[in-house]
Amino acid sequence: MRHGESWSNVEHRLCGLPPGPGLTPRGLGQARAAAERLLRRAPRPHAVLSSPLRRARETAAPYALAVGLAVQVVDDLRELGFGDWEGRTDADLAPLPAYRAWRDDPEGWVPPGGERLSESGERMLAALTAHADRLGRGVIVAFGHHDPMLAFHHRAVGAAGPYPSIAIPNACILHYVRDGLGWRFVDADRSAREAAGSRGGAARR
Repeated sequence: MRHGESWSNVEHRLCGLPPGPGLTPRGLGQARAAAERLLRRAPRPHAVLSSPLRRARETAAPYALAVGLAVQVVDDLRELGFGDWEGRTDADLAPLPAYRAWRDDPEGWVPPGGERLSESGERMLAALTAHADRLGRGVIVAFGHHDPMLAFHHRAVGAAGPYPSIAIPNACILHYVRDGLGWRFVDADRSAREAAGSRGGAARR
């Protein structure tokens, strides 16, 4: 699940390092709505995992409390590394040709000192695969961020070429099954985003 609306979303600010900003009041409402949605649609989980960033941990908290499990912080679920652009806003960076190129092609370009999009997906895939394989059978609920989730999806479903146009707004739940063939995408549930009211388009990060 992607975290709820954060102050970095509102400010269009790149924040990939812990602790980072927390959730807005709307984001806290999305976290509560998502917890209710998860409780209705999934069996009780065997593990609740979260990125170390505050906005993901705050999103995980209502659900973890409801199911009576502690949140396990997993560093490899963290946000994309933005390098020299960390903490800067879209408006600050918009004049830079390298930033515009990266926005248009986030795999072909890398933030200076930062991380390639596919690298974030690979680490997320490795972390979730390791947890799933240790568990064997059961349910894991993990809370993370837009760009690594997009890259994980691309890698997990074996897509080739451009990144898929899958919408991952705040509080979006992506459902996968791990089996002998790898990861299989089931569906996307975006209902928790609307539960707290919509601002229109979903900001990345």
